Amino acid sequence: MVEVAVVTGNMRLYYKVVQELKNEGITFISMKPGEVIPTEIKCVITSSSEKTLIQHPNILTVDTEDSFPIVQKLRLVLTEGEPPITIVTIGVDPGITYGIAVLVNERMLDTYKAFSSKNASKIIKNILETFPAARKIIRIGTGAPLYYKQLLELLTDVNAELELVNEFETSSGTRATKDTKAALAIAKKKGLKPQEFEKVQRIKKGTIKHIQKMSRQATQGKITIDESNARKVAIGEISLDFAIAAQKKKTTRKDS
Repeated sequence: MVEVAVVTGNMRLYYKVVQELKNEGITFISMKPGEVIPTEIKCVITSSSEKTLIQHPNILTVDTEDSFPIVQKLRLVLTEGEPPITIVTIGVDPGITYGIAVLVNERMLDTYKAFSSKNASKIIKNILETFPAARKIIRIGTGAPLYYKQLLELLTDVNAELELVNEFETSSGTRATKDTKAALAIAKKKGLKPQEFEKVQRIKKGTIKHIQKMSRQATQGKITIDESNARKVAIGEISLDFAIAAQKKKTTRKDS
């Protein structure tokens, strides 16, 4: 049974949507705005300008210039009916390539790659618009300061919670998959609000070095914890013992 209707008078948009649906093997019917939608249709795809002309509980909007695919959201609607989406979490691993991971109701939905902060911000904003949720969170890794700050500037107007995440142990895998794997790890890891993160960054270097010295004293000079964990110890996020254990594990993994 056909459950999707493409309802638009925009031929360019129609061609774009139809090509995507055909590529994914999704059957559909074509209609014009104003026509009565059959009762068996679970989802209507149309343009943002034509949305007000359509009466249906599930409408996905897309425009010709959008690069964000709608198939993932469409499949969610078709396979689960009309699930209440309570939370959408977007994890971002900034860098020359921006890895982006999307969790819907804490379930992995899809990953994307962007090759500029501008393109990454556009994908993120399209995701937020596509998934109406009571809570929306954007978690951005801080491993590449230049790139995460560029993206943060472009997201100041979004209706979502912004968190900055320390990327300690979030990157793994081959170069081809590292960005998206790290983005997924970042999406799952609670971060700090930008203002709180900057406050932590302003901790004096002397404090960090003192904590690192304490780690050497506690291990008879065998282990010096890294700056990232020393900062966590300084703000009380983790204990010195935990930081030493984490550093020891990390060093052992590198040596093996």
